[in-house]
Amino acid sequence: MLALFLQSLRCRLHPAGVRVITIKPGPVQTPMTDHLANSARFAQPERVARDVTRALERGSPDILYTPWFWRPIMTAVRHIPEPFFKRLAF
Repeated sequence: MLALFLQSLRCRLHPAGVRVITIKPGPVQTPMTDHLANSARFAQPERVARDVTRALERGSPDILYTPWFWRPIMTAVRHIPEPFFKRLAF
């Protein structure tokens, strides 16, 4: 819902020259996630901050996936039909 709101806000404010960037980080290693299994594989906060700063300085993109490898993963997930997800047992 937040991503859709930011998308509409981005479209609404574009004529005024205002940029709205949706930032979608993957799992980030923080004190709150230290107890989770495989948390050592999570992205470092410094890396995420560097990616966000770089995106703000360069003026692109509208949606930032950080670290970079989340973009193709989430693209694949978005194209999986909902009925398939319903059958998965997590």
